[in-house]
Amino acid sequence: MDGLDLLIHRAENNLMGTSVDSSTLYLCKIFILSELTIENSKSSAQCNDDVIRSSMDAVFLIKEDIEEDDLNAIQIVLWRTGDFFYNRRNYKDALPWYRHAYTATQSTFHGTDNAIILAKKLSFCHVESNDPYSAYQCMKRCHQDPSNWTTEDFILLLKYGLMQTTLPQDELLSGIMEDVIESSSFQPRYFVDILEYCYQYGKKSSILGVVMGYITNYYTANNVNEDGDTDALYNAQCLQVNVFVWVLRKLDFKSIADYMLSVITLLGNIDMNKFIPGINDNKVNCKLMTDLEWMLQTSWNLGLFCFSAGKNTEGMRLFDVISELFSYFDNISYFTKEQDRVRTFLFTASYILMYNNALEKGEGWCHAMNANSQTVVDMLQTVKKDSNNDAISMLASVFELEIYTHQGDFDMAYTLFETIESLPECSYALLERMAGIVLLHPECPMDCAFLVLKKLHASARLIQANINDYAKWTRILVSVALKRKVSIDLYQCMSQIINQKVYQRATYPQNELYYLIVVAWNEGITCYLKSEPQGQYWCTIAFELLRHYTDGHKKDTLEQQV
Repeated sequence: MDGLDLLIHRAENNLMGTSVDSSTLYLCKIFILSELTIENSKSSAQCNDDVIRSSMDAVFLIKEDIEEDDLNAIQIVLWRTGDFFYNRRNYKDALPWYRHAYTATQSTFHGTDNAIILAKKLSFCHVESNDPYSAYQCMKRCHQDPSNWTTEDFILLLKYGLMQTTLPQDELLSGIMEDVIESSSFQPRYFVDILEYCYQYGKKSSILGVVMGYITNYYTANNVNEDGDTDALYNAQCLQVNVFVWVLRKLDFKSIADYMLSVITLLGNIDMNKFIPGINDNKVNCKLMTDLEWMLQTSWNLGLFCFSAGKNTEGMRLFDVISELFSYFDNISYFTKEQDRVRTFLFTASYILMYNNALEKGEGWCHAMNANSQTVVDMLQTVKKDSNNDAISMLASVFELEIYTHQGDFDMAYTLFETIESLPECSYALLERMAGIVLLHPECPMDCAFLVLKKLHASARLIQANINDYAKWTRILVSVALKRKVSIDLYQCMSQIINQKVYQRATYPQNELYYLIVVAWNEGITCYLKSEPQGQYWCTIAFELLRHYTDGHKKDTLEQQV
C-alpha cells in the first residue's frame, strides 16, 4: 500500500492541468486492496485494519476533489468486500469494510434505502462482535433521517437499545415505541416481537410497564373489533411473553390470570364457527387455536403450582381461565383426537380441583360446579368413545365418577364403577381409587357403599393385590354389612371370604383374622340365643377361621370360649 501511495502522489505532482483525475488512482488503490484482502483470506491471511483505515483516511482528506462517480465506486468496492466476509459469517473481518462504506454512505446515500440497509449490516456485525452499544449507536445515527424506515427497522433499533447496557433502557424505549406505533407499516402483531425482546434483553421489569402502557393506549385508541381474529391472536401472543415475565420476575399469578381473562374477553368478538375442517390452512386461524391451547395448558400448570404452594386463591383464579375457555373448544374438531383428550383432562381436573377447594369461594361456586357438570360429563363420554379403554379413557372414567358423586347421583356412580370393574384393562389401583371417591363422600348412602365394597371385594384384582390391601377391604366390607343389619348380606360376605381362602395364607394379618373370627362367633351366638338355625353355619365359619389363626395366647382363649 505504501508503494501505491508513492505512485499516486508522484502522479499528482507530475500531471498538469485541471483535467488531472487523481480520484481514479484512489479508486484503483481501494480496489487493489479489496482484491488482495479477498485473495489472502482464502489462505487464512488477514488484512490489518490499520491498512484499511489509513487508505480510507487518505480518501477522506481529499473527498471534495474526488469525482462523485469514483466515490460511489469506492463505496461499492467497500460494501462488496464487506459482503464477501458477511456472507461467509466472518463478521469480524466484514466490520471495518462496512464501517468505512457506511461513513461514506452517510454523505452520498443520505435518506436513501442504501443507508438503512448498510446500517443494519454494520450493526449486526457489531452485535456478533459482542458490541451491542456500537450496534445501537450505528442504527441511531441512521435514525436521524427515518423517512425511509419501516416498522421492522424501528423494532431493530429497539432491540439493540435493549441489548446494550451503557444507556438506560426505559428512557430509550419510550421514544422508540412512539416511532414504532406511528410508522406507516405498523401492525399490532409487532407488539409480540417487542415483548419478546423485552423478555430476552430487558434488565429491569419497569420496561415491561412502559411497553404495556403503549399497548393498552393503542387498543384504547383503536377499534379492536374491526379485526377480532387478528387482534385476539396478537394479544394471545403478547400474553405468552407477559406470563413468562410475570412468573420469572414477579410471581404475580393474579395478574397473569387477570390478563388471560382479558384476552378471553376479547375472544368474545370472534365467530368460533369459522374454526372448522377445511380452513386449517388459514395461518391466522391455526395460530389462534394454538395460542388458545397454550393458554389452557399454561393456566393449568400455573394453577397446579399455586395449589401445591398453598396459594389456593390464585390457583382458583387461574382455573377460572380454564372454565372460561370451555366454550371456545366445545364442538371444535380442529384438534386431533389425542389433543382433545388432553384438553378434556385439563378441563375436568381443574373443575374437580376447584370443587375440592370450594370453601375458598363459598357455596355459590358449588352450585356453579353442578350447573356445568353435565357439560363436563358429556365431554368425558366423548373422549371414551372408540378409545379401546386406554389409560386416558380410564382416567376420564375416574373424573366422571367423581362428578356423579359430587352431584349426589350415587346410582350412576355405582353403575359406572360396575362397568369399569368388568373391563380387563382396569387395574386394582384404578378400582381402589374409584371406590375411595364414592365411599369417602359424606353423603354416600349405606346401600351404595355396600354395593361398591361387595363388587370390589369380589374382584380378582383385589385377591391378587397386596394381602394387606385385601385384609383392609375385607374388614371394611364386613363392618358396613354389620351396620346395615341385613343378616343374609353379612352371611354371603363371610361365605365369600371363606371361598376366596386368602385368610389361609401365613402372611394374612392376624389382627384382621381375629376380627373376622369374633364377628362370625358373635353372629352364631346371637342366632343360637334366638333359636335360629343359621347359628350352626356361623359357628362353622368361626371354627374354619380359627384353624388358621396363629396367635397362640389369643387362640387358646378363643378355643375356650367356643
